[in-house]
Amino acid sequence: MTQNITIASGTPSAIRQHYYSRKIKIYLFVIILITLWLGFYGVEKYLEYSRKIAVAAEAEKFIQDVDPVLSAEHADNAKIKEDYAEFSDSMNGEIAKIFPTTEEYTDLTRLLDDFFKQNNLSNNPIIATDLQFSQSVKDPKSQYMILPFSINIESSEKNFYKFLSFIESSGSLAGKIRLMDIESIQLNFSQDEENNGKPKRMRFSAKLRAYSELTNN
Repeated sequence: MTQNITIASGTPSAIRQHYYSRKIKIYLFVIILITLWLGFYGVEKYLEYSRKIAVAAEAEKFIQDVDPVLSAEHADNAKIKEDYAEFSDSMNGEIAKIFPTTEEYTDLTRLLDDFFKQNNLSNNPIIATDLQFSQSVKDPKSQYMILPFSINIESSEKNFYKFLSFIESSGSLAGKIRLMDIESIQLNFSQDEENNGKPKRMRFSAKLRAYSELTNN
């Protein structure tokens, strides 16, 4: 059975005081519970916020510590790429000299002329005549182009072997000599020079081949 307590204006003050005191205690208990819950929740949130602040501070410090390293690495990588590009361009230029993309008749003629001029001495001659180029053809396996050419040469025996060495060393990046080889040589000796006590001269006709990259034509 539920009892209803009604406090009338004529109720003795002791009873009213006891009722209000009990009600106040209930309110205080509820307030304390709410305060404790809010306090616990607030502390938990504060600790969580503190942890986030600490993590953010650590992350910022890590970034500050790593940033100079990354900047240095980026600079090193950029320098490496730049050096590689320069090296690649230089190597492509050197390779183009010994294995050009086209026949390069003019450069090949100049290369041969320079060799003969540098080695043609009065006591050790080498003279070239009748340089003729033929039509370039594809390699049978279609890997490169072949430029046949022929030349007549009169030289001392020493310069004859020097010419053979010159062709043999072609294709070397160190020598920067256009890649060539000898297809055939026809030799003729001059007897007149021997009778005069001068160094024996050799006359020969050489058929050679110069190489270049395969064109799209």
